[in-house]
Amino acid sequence: MWNYDNKRKMEKQKEIINEIQSVVTNFESENDMIIEKIIDSITVTAPAFKEEDTVMTYTILSTSINNHYGGANYRLGNIQFNLKKLFDSISNSALAIGGAVGLPILIPFAVVHVINNLFNPLKVNLTIIEGEIVYTMHLYQKQNKIQLDEITLFNQVNIQLKQREQNTISEYDFKLSLDKLQKLRIVKVENNIYKLRDTVSFMYK
Repeated sequence: MWNYDNKRKMEKQKEIINEIQSVVTNFESENDMIIEKIIDSITVTAPAFKEEDTVMTYTILSTSINNHYGGANYRLGNIQFNLKKLFDSISNSALAIGGAVGLPILIPFAVVHVINNLFNPLKVNLTIIEGEIVYTMHLYQKQNKIQLDEITLFNQVNIQLKQREQNTISEYDFKLSLDKLQKLRIVKVENNIYKLRDTVSFMYK
């Protein structure tokens, strides 16, 4: 029988919420809505250890956990971002607040930053371009318009930028940002077609 470390789970949830708030407070509008939607898309499962380990002393238990890290006597906790659920809410949210232009970009931008800051041991420098790419990919996947190879995706990102009267991006900057999203496991490529992952999961101790 497994014992779940709910105290550690609550600590991790608090850490995630603090990071989300830290990232989102840099935005100028709709902070509460963005925070609420990101938190609602995250599921945290507690780490666990087998009940028989509880009779050991703390020192022995710690050694057991270290020796069986992720193995038979110990289960790592899991954090899952439901990106599909989160990004599906973007369009409805924008309409609900009168068609705000910033919100569709700010939500994916915030998620990318949170994932990078909390779960990527090799931090990468992020820009608003990552948010633009994620938003464009979601938009076209949701509408089942086209398959997005690299060239098509690059062109569609710039089309979206032009429609919002924003500066377009260079191919170099686009490729750099797309590579970052792949390293963060937010974007995957299959047969030269780029897709957003429905969920992104991370283990924690």
